[in-house]
Amino acid sequence: MAKNKKEQFQLENMNAKLAFVAQIFALVMLAVVPLLPGTNGVYYNITVSKYVYFVVATSLFLVAEAYVLFGLGKGVKKSFKLSTPQWAILAFMAWSFISACVATKFSWHDKLIGQSRYEALLSILLYGVIFLLLSLFIEHSNVYLYGLAAMSIILGLIATMQCFGSRILYPGDYSYFSLSFLGTLGNIDCYSGVVSMLIPVLFGCFVFMDADAGFARGGKKL
Repeated sequence: MAKNKKEQFQLENMNAKLAFVAQIFALVMLAVVPLLPGTNGVYYNITVSKYVYFVVATSLFLVAEAYVLFGLGKGVKKSFKLSTPQWAILAFMAWSFISACVATKFSWHDKLIGQSRYEALLSILLYGVIFLLLSLFIEHSNVYLYGLAAMSIILGLIATMQCFGSRILYPGDYSYFSLSFLGTLGNIDCYSGVVSMLIPVLFGCFVFMDADAGFARGGKKL
């Protein structure tokens, strides 16, 4: 009985650490990545800047989770029961990998990284791993909604300043940047797409929130 209690305590402790690492990663990706600037000013090399951050942050996330599982959790028995969406993501990742292996028209650099937008195999596999680990280790938490809301407020303030003529974010050719870029996400199309996703999520939280529990409770209902 004592041994079973000890194993249960170790398992719960490991699960808590796995969830904590996943929560930190999710919050950073939600609240920080959209606000990252480029490498030279805000918009110069902004795509590669965000891509490098994405790869480095995700790699550190994988290393941290692996350390918890196989280092701190050594000797702890843990099994994973995958859901249908998780199996579907695994199948898609496997199919993408096989597709890249059999494709002969492109170089391995293009198949792994991409030709210009960093949308190739490495990104697909990392997206899949993020989905699997977050769906396995974390549950709904109010902190993600507050992080998303804070990021959207900052992003909106920056965009509003630009609409009123602020040149703080883009040195050089003001007319080019004011017509092509907005906020810290990239071009106007990218900004519009993200705002189109933010509005229903955050407004939905407001619509469904309870008088006592507040904004975050609305997110849980949503």
